[in-house]
Amino acid sequence: MSNDKTNLLDEIGAEKILDAAMFVLKSGSFGLDQYDIKDIKINENSLLIYYTPKVENRVAIYSDICQIMSFFVSFIGDDLKKKGVQAIGVEASIPGKFSRDNIYVASQIDVAKELGKGNIVYWYNNSFRNEPLFSQDEVYLLIEGETEYVAYPILFKSSGYSLVAHRIKLLKYSELDLRSTLKVFAATHHYFYLVCDNDKIEIITDLNREGYFKSNNYHVLSKGEFEDYVESDALVGILETIDPGIGITSEYIESNRYKKKSTSKIISDYYYHIGNKNGYVLPGKPKLGEEIAQFWSQSQIPPEIKSIIYEVMNIAK
Repeated sequence: MSNDKTNLLDEIGAEKILDAAMFVLKSGSFGLDQYDIKDIKINENSLLIYYTPKVENRVAIYSDICQIMSFFVSFIGDDLKKKGVQAIGVEASIPGKFSRDNIYVASQIDVAKELGKGNIVYWYNNSFRNEPLFSQDEVYLLIEGETEYVAYPILFKSSGYSLVAHRIKLLKYSELDLRSTLKVFAATHHYFYLVCDNDKIEIITDLNREGYFKSNNYHVLSKGEFEDYVESDALVGILETIDPGIGITSEYIESNRYKKKSTSKIISDYYYHIGNKNGYVLPGKPKLGEEIAQFWSQSQIPPEIKSIIYEVMNIAK
């Protein structure tokens, strides 16, 4: 950042530089993610950054730490070294947990510089960590069918969380006996999160009463089913993208929703009674799920669906 004769920490002042760094990280400026930075300080020969992560998933937290360290190294790494600061430490403070449960990584500045070169393994192996990266257990996301099976990977990715990278596996429980599946999870102590349509609420209530769920690892969709969260105008646009000229209208969708018809039933009935006569074939649920997810990724994911993503990302060891 500075040449051999200047040092930003001297010329502008360490406090102002660290305040500026906090502003950039909190605001998400310059293309960075937004981080809930609590404190940044220089203590003896180390720069220490404290922040609260958005989710408890260990892989996501390590990704945060990588980006935060990379930012500081590129911003003032050389200036810090000139002032005798040799290391950078980042601590993730997880709300509601004891301080001993926080995740902490410390790296020599020269080691942290390797992050900018893409040498993640070198950085990982040559940094102090109070727990390993892969302490994050696999989490199974149990969903009902094909629409969600295709949609959720897209929605997680658009939220910044790759399913594979963050050790999350999808499982369609509609193809299985749910009670038996939950018994297997209980016996194997696997972490899981279940999402179900509103028409399954009695079944889920019974299973919950029998002790198959914890308070934070299942969600009953309040609106009905996954497709019910698509606004009628948006659904018209999605179906026109799949089948140009299909002719379905938002008025048709809304009038049938008013009659308490599920969105998937509205679509299938329309294709059967009107679309098929004009040569249109009902799109498969995977295609519909893909188009819905792509639409939400480019506009806005419904808050209830977004909360499910964060709840899954918060199931950590």
